[in-house]
Amino acid sequence: MSFRRGDFVTATFPGDIKKPRPGLILQADEYIAGHHTLLVCPLTTYRSEARLFRPVFFPSPQNGLEHRSEAMIDKLSPVRNNGIRQRIGTATHEELLTIELALITITGLDRFLVFDEPTEKEIQP
Repeated sequence: MSFRRGDFVTATFPGDIKKPRPGLILQADEYIAGHHTLLVCPLTTYRSEARLFRPVFFPSPQNGLEHRSEAMIDKLSPVRNNGIRQRIGTATHEELLTIELALITITGLDRFLVFDEPTEKEIQP
């Protein structure tokens, strides 16, 4: 079975979250073919207070989730292809955006984002 970035899947994760659970594939499509592992974000039904890096997803026909779930960006993991059991749905653009923003936040990359207008000095060659 082939997968794409943004697929919600059922997977067995390594480490302390070994039980099969839903996850969201975050690896870019161009790096999926030929790789033995995929970068997947595990989901949990546990309710935390970490809204900045644990975005919430609600069940929908498109995403295939059965329960309200939080993305555990802080537990992002490579998962072997044979550990991914099935595709259960696909993320919407908005769902992917919330994951991307959480990933930017938890890695500290938000410090490098620039939202100001460039100055004349920055524009001139």
